[in-house]
Amino acid sequence: MRNQSSVQAGCAEYEGLLNESQVALTSWATERAEISDRRGRGIYHELRLLQGNFLKAWALLQDHKRDCEMCQLILTMEHRYTETHEDQVQRPIYH
Repeated sequence: MRNQSSVQAGCAEYEGLLNESQVALTSWATERAEISDRRGRGIYHELRLLQGNFLKAWALLQDHKRDCEMCQLILTMEHRYTETHEDQVQRPIYH
């Protein structure tokens, strides 16, 4: 299994957008866990706002990944690397 932390997922802008989406997801999940036993319109509104923040951050990340030439190049290289190494692992070695 590959070490994901050692692989660059995209360009610097992608990395920033990825971080923003992770922060938004963490905020949403944390707040949801903390207020799960409370009820009310304010709570519902707050959770919807946090969910919206995450969805916006995720959409920006996906749009960037689709439109950025550098990210597309990195993705193509990663797929080729993965295919090459999967072939090596799956082939039996005979002496």
